[in-house]
Amino acid sequence: MFASGKKKGNEQLLKWTKSITNHLWYCCSACGGSAEELKRLWHSLLHHVTGVHTWNDEDGTLHSCHHNPLTDEEQESKMWFDPASTAYRALKSIVLDKRLSNDLEQLTDFKHTSDLESYHASMLKFAPKRIHFQYTSMLGRMQLAAIDHNSNVGRQQATTKTGEYHLDYLC
Repeated sequence: MFASGKKKGNEQLLKWTKSITNHLWYCCSACGGSAEELKRLWHSLLHHVTGVHTWNDEDGTLHSCHHNPLTDEEQESKMWFDPASTAYRALKSIVLDKRLSNDLEQLTDFKHTSDLESYHASMLKFAPKRIHFQYTSMLGRMQLAAIDHNSNVGRQQATTKTGEYHLDYLC
């Protein structure tokens, strides 16, 4: 997509890259393990990027985007694709590509590594790589990291009194 976006007339693709990536992530998480549902959600991108959020499939089935309805202001502020534009045709060729479609079937299990990355970050807190530890000390530090990680897995995010998520911004 990045290579297509660099071509003349396709610059709009570059502005949508992050949103399209997020959409693929959402499709994988919302498909429920079904390759057909994953493909249907992925193909819905072609409607969404043109500002169409409710449409009929070829078989007459009514579908709509899963996001909340956009306000008139949000609808007008987006840079929607024109279905006749070269950028839209380039996006359409990417979304409907048969090789990508076959690869999508491998994404139905929706596995990601955030838990593993979190555990490794915890290990580095207890046993930094730049410091050498004796075997027994390293073993104890790894066990502490595992205990710390396991005690925080599945924990709910803190909220304020108003119910909003509590966030700490680090500079």
